[in-house]
Amino acid sequence: MRILQFMADGAAGGGATVVLGLIEGLVREGGFEVHLLTERGSYCAVEGAKRGATVHEGDFMGSRTSPEPVNRFNEVSAAIHPDVTHLHGGRAAFFGRQFLGRGVYTVHGYHFLRKPFLKRMAGWLGERKAAEHVDAVVFVCEYDRQLGARWKTVPGGAAQEVIYNGVAFGEMPSPVPVSKTVAYPNRLVPQKDPLMAVEVMRLLAPEGWRMTMMGGGELEPEVRRAIASYGLEWAIDVRGQVTRTEALEVLSRSRAMLMTSLWEGLPLAPLEAMAAGVPVVAPGVSGIPEIVESGVNGLLSEHSAEAYASALRVIEGEPERAAAFIEAGKATISAKFSWETCLARHVELYRRLLR
Repeated sequence: MRILQFMADGAAGGGATVVLGLIEGLVREGGFEVHLLTERGSYCAVEGAKRGATVHEGDFMGSRTSPEPVNRFNEVSAAIHPDVTHLHGGRAAFFGRQFLGRGVYTVHGYHFLRKPFLKRMAGWLGERKAAEHVDAVVFVCEYDRQLGARWKTVPGGAAQEVIYNGVAFGEMPSPVPVSKTVAYPNRLVPQKDPLMAVEVMRLLAPEGWRMTMMGGGELEPEVRRAIASYGLEWAIDVRGQVTRTEALEVLSRSRAMLMTSLWEGLPLAPLEAMAAGVPVVAPGVSGIPEIVESGVNGLLSEHSAEAYASALRVIEGEPERAAAFIEAGKATISAKFSWETCLARHVELYRRLLR
């Protein structure tokens, strides 16, 4: 079976990790010829080739009104004749809307809901148009599926199903946590609200806490300025975009993982933290409560510096409770978010489309 995976931006992050995992898993499964179409020179372009995909590159991150991205998609599709085309994210779905054949669209979060009115309506229309041209729409969490139903983003007869992102225990390094250390593996973009993490450290740094921020993004200069203005350079290490291996190593040495997102789909970072035996502190937004059951396998927090800081102090100051979070977190991964289940569900979907 010939599969074309299309991820337009190709940037490092949770979505990229899932796509690259699918590539590697399908190649290992056997019986699949896997192609990847993505941004020229991107993280996915480099890593996809390492995982066994035939990589096709294009320029997809410019204007959506340019004909070049659509033309490049059509050119690649015509050349390889995929049995199934899998579109990841709204931009890929927009550029791939003219394809012929069997198609899947994975919604990695409905980001149009946070845009100004006119852009929100344009984004909503784009989502509906994208879903009109595929056979199945995959949601990474039940929250997004319900949003899609509320906004009627999936017209017509496309099948809909929730396939949770998954992680593999075998990829996780052994935890060796250092007291009062926090991992912040989030892109520095408005959605993740990294400036809130800086505010959290204004409260915790005087108590001896340290944070490592991993992930580049448009807010990195502003984050660095805020850190400098507060004199927190000694307490916050901003590393920009790092490899997944480096991110997991930092995670394994941390007492806790912090998220400060304003919204999400189903983020991969807390799943990886749980699999690595690192307690999670996160806001109770979007799909996160489908991962974190507050007080059982982690802590959900109000979106304030004081609330996040208090939750982190619980994990540091109550080791027996933190240990219980770790064990419950691993059980959650095994039951709901294993990589084996995620891959098997996708393979089943691809084969079902061709029956």
